[in-house]
Amino acid sequence: MSSGFETIADSSERRGFLGGSDARIIMGSDEANLIRLWREKRSEIEPEDLSENLIVQQSALVRAQHRALHQRRPKASTSPRPQVDGRNTRRDG
Repeated sequence: MSSGFETIADSSERRGFLGGSDARIIMGSDEANLIRLWREKRSEIEPEDLSENLIVQQSALVRAQHRALHQRRPKASTSPRPQVDGRNTRRDG
């Protein structure tokens, strides 16, 4: 694939975590797909080729855009919020 970035669909790292497509299979009722996914995660079979799956590719693009956006943002302060009488000064809701 020549999209300029590696997608999770192209990598062997896909075996190391559960993604959205995996969750759909796990929560679904297709037992054959569930068994295939289980065997794939245990490295008993090769992963399904998702390089031509439009939803997977769109997700990879969005992830790349979100990552780039997040990396451009200034880092949030890690200092605690000021306290007034033992309570946070910020009021939520």
